[in-house]
Amino acid sequence: MLREINAQEAKNEIKTGKKLLVFHALYCGPCKMYKSTLEELADKNGVEILRVNIEENKEFATESGVRAIPYTQVYQDGSMIKDLVGYRTYDDLLSELDSFLK
Repeated sequence: MLREINAQEAKNEIKTGKKLLVFHALYCGPCKMYKSTLEELADKNGVEILRVNIEENKEFATESGVRAIPYTQVYQDGSMIKDLVGYRTYDDLLSELDSFLK
């Protein structure tokens, strides 16, 4: 499942389970391409993906260390276990997240 959420929702959501938190912006071309990759990952692998628009959540993006977008943080039970900067194809993302998805 892929959902667009705000900063407060993100802070609550990442506390439990396995989640991808993806920072993006509407003006960002690679972010638009990445969205289809994320949708495919969610559909085929049952991953919960949360997207946060940095333009609407600037303070949270800064607190989260966002320096470039798209920026993906991988969470397991409240702990960030990996982060990825930039666009990834489905196969590349699947490879990067192999151990997380098991």
